Amino acid sequence: MGPADAPLVDPALLIQLDAALGDTLAVGEMRFVIIGAVVKYPGDIALRTAIGPRVYIPAAYLEDTQLLRTGSLARYLAYLKLEPPAEVQRFLNRNNQTFRQHNVGYDTVAERESELTNSLDVLARFLGLVGLVALLLGGVGVASAVNVFAKEKLEIAAILRCLGATQRTVFAIYLLQAGAMGLLGAALGVVLGMVVQWQLPRLLADFLPIAVPVGVDYPSIVVGLGVGVWV
Repeated sequence: MGPADAPLVDPALLIQLDAALGDTLAVGEMRFVIIGAVVKYPGDIALRTAIGPRVYIPAAYLEDTQLLRTGSLARYLAYLKLEPPAEVQRFLNRNNQTFRQHNVGYDTVAERESELTNSLDVLARFLGLVGLVALLLGGVGVASAVNVFAKEKLEIAAILRCLGATQRTVFAIYLLQAGAMGLLGAALGVVLGMVVQWQLPRLLADFLPIAVPVGVDYPSIVVGLGVGVWV
């Protein structure tokens, strides 16, 4: 068997089997020498390969592996490129009945884009709910901290009152201090959020089929600062 007949594997398989290039891999009743790894191909998500690593072998050897026998479950994929994009829908409409009769399913780029968009929308709503819960819990913590801070400053407030400061003035002083602490905390939260926003796409790049652009939304920053100070 020459190099052209040898298989390629997903990198996750090398890790799971503690194997390396040049090792022998058994696929059914055949033995292959691993010559390389498929790092990524368009439209693929790395998480799928981590759960179920794949082995790529020439179709000519599929029968020799004896993997396809009575009771085996096989799935065949065919990739078609149709241009222009409008031709895709016409092709599907023209062959839809044939597909149904032969139990053939199909998936288009537009459908994948729609599914990915829906998944990201669900994730965004979930993260928004998590953020709201975290904000409420943070508000409870801030309220407790401000309460302790105010109790510790009762003596100073009494001294200010004895020196002639009005109740409104004393209240304004402590309100200003609490607002300054809230502004500082909100600013730190915004900075931390921006750092996570810039780094997260890089960390998840292998698990996403597309490149995720990162930018700065200044209105959102202003809203975040306002909510942080208010809480």
